[in-house]
Amino acid sequence: MHALLKKNTVIEILTISFLSGLIFWFMINYVTDSDIQMHADLLYYFHEGTKTFPPNFLYYLFLELFSGFSGNLNAILVASGIVLALALTAKYFITKKIILDFIAIRGLDLSEKQRRLISIGLAGSLLLLFAIPDTYTVFSLHKYYLGRVVPNIWHNSTTITVFPFALYLFWTQYKLLISNKVASPKQLMGLSLLVVLNCLIKPSFIFVYIPVTGLFLLSKFGFKHFLSLLKYCIPLVSGLIVIIALQFLIFQLQLGLLQESPSKVVLVAPFKIWEFLIPKWYIPYSLLLSYTFPLCFFLLFPKAIFKDRLLSYTVLLVIFGLLISIFIGEEGARAHHGNFLWQNFLCCFMLMMTVSLSCLEKRIKGELLGWKWVLLTSIYTLHLLAGLGYFLHMGIFGTYD
Repeated sequence: MHALLKKNTVIEILTISFLSGLIFWFMINYVTDSDIQMHADLLYYFHEGTKTFPPNFLYYLFLELFSGFSGNLNAILVASGIVLALALTAKYFITKKIILDFIAIRGLDLSEKQRRLISIGLAGSLLLLFAIPDTYTVFSLHKYYLGRVVPNIWHNSTTITVFPFALYLFWTQYKLLISNKVASPKQLMGLSLLVVLNCLIKPSFIFVYIPVTGLFLLSKFGFKHFLSLLKYCIPLVSGLIVIIALQFLIFQLQLGLLQESPSKVVLVAPFKIWEFLIPKWYIPYSLLLSYTFPLCFFLLFPKAIFKDRLLSYTVLLVIFGLLISIFIGEEGARAHHGNFLWQNFLCCFMLMMTVSLSCLEKRIKGELLGWKWVLLTSIYTLHLLAGLGYFLHMGIFGTYD
C-alpha cells in the first residue's frame, strides 16, 4: 500500500508539473506583455547594469538560480517557466494537504480511497476556478479578467510564486488559532519565517494577514493574557518590520523599479483603482460575478460565517483585502498598476477553497441535499468553465486581459 501511494504521488507530481510547464510555456510564448515577461526584463536590465535588484528579491533570486546567473533573456524566460510551474505544483499539493487536514480535523467519515479521490478532484478543480464572465465585459469592454476578483492568476509571476507560501501560512496560522495547545517557539518561528518569505516574494497577503490575525488573537487571548498575546504576535511583528523596510527601499529609495519617475502610497477616492479597469457603475456586478459561489453559499447558510471559525477568518481576510484595494493606491508612475489589488486574488482562492470544504462537510453530514446541492455544484461548475474559457480567450486573442 505504501509503495502504491508513493507511486501515485510521483505520478501526480509529474502530471501537475508537466501541465503547469505547458501552461507557462504558452503564457511566455503566446500571451503578450504579461508581467512574466516584464519581470524577466527587469532581471535582464539588472545584468545590463541599468536597473537595481528588487527589494522583494526572492522570485528574482529563483530566476537567477534556474538561469545559472547568466543574464541571458532567453535563459531567464525559461527559468521563469520552471519557477512558475514549480510554484503551481506546490500550490496544488498544499491545497490537497489542506483538504486532507480539514477532513481529519472535522472527523468526516470517508474511506481512504474517498479521501484521496476528493482531495485530488477538489484541489485540481480549485486551480482552474475563475470569475464568471458576462456579455458586457467580454463584448463591450473586451476584457475577460481585468476588473474582476479571480481566485487564480496566470499572468503575474510574483503572485503565482507567492501563492503556495500564502496558502501554507494561512492554513498553519488557522490551525494555531483553533488549537488549545500552547504554541511552541519552533511553531512561532516557523510562522515568522513563512511571513518573511511571503514579504520577500510579494507582501500583498501580509497586508491582510497582520490585521485580521491580530483581531483573532485579541479575541482568543484578550488583554488579560497580554504576555501570551504578545508571544503569538511575533509573526505579525516580523511581517510589519519587513513591510516597513520594503516600503522604504521601494518608495523612498526607488529600488528595483522599471519606471524612472517616483511613486508613493496614498489614500485614494473609493474604487479609484477599480475605475481604471471598469466603469464605476459596473463594480457591484463585477464583485457579484467574482464571488457568486461563496455568496450563494452564505445566502443558503447565513449562520455559517459566525459558527465556523475557518469561514469567519477567511471572510474577514477577503473584506480587509477589498477595503485596502478600495481606499489605498499609488501616486506617480505606478498609479495605474493596481498593486494594492493582488491580495484580493489570494484571498478569493482561500474563500473558494474554504466554502468548498464547508459544502463537502455539509454534504457528508446530510445538511446539503436536493436543490441546494444542485444549485451550489452548478455555480461551482460555472466558475470552473469560466477558468477553462479564460485559456481559450488567451489563446484566441493572445492577451491576458
